[in-house]
Amino acid sequence: MYYFCRQNLFEETNTLEIVTPTDRIWISGKKFSEPVSQRTLDLDPEYGTELADFFDTSWPVMSDKLIQAFSEIGVKNFDSYPMILRRVGLVKNIIISVP
Repeated sequence: MYYFCRQNLFEETNTLEIVTPTDRIWISGKKFSEPVSQRTLDLDPEYGTELADFFDTSWPVMSDKLIQAFSEIGVKNFDSYPMILRRVGLVKNIIISVP
């Protein structure tokens, strides 16, 4: 059985929305031939200030906590790549590490 993770909590739970264009298709199920370079995603504070464990946007972004949970239950069919989350209007970046 396969599951697709989705959430649409931006308005309901006051979480941050990620705004970014992408040239990659993330839900095709095909492994990328080359690793994805570190990307920066801008977070719009207008949509809240709490960081969610999963952002269902043009790039699926998961917290280390969620990746660890998937790993602990045996999910092995995904790759993870480093991302920089940058809140619009702030200088400080939050770096999400890759296991």
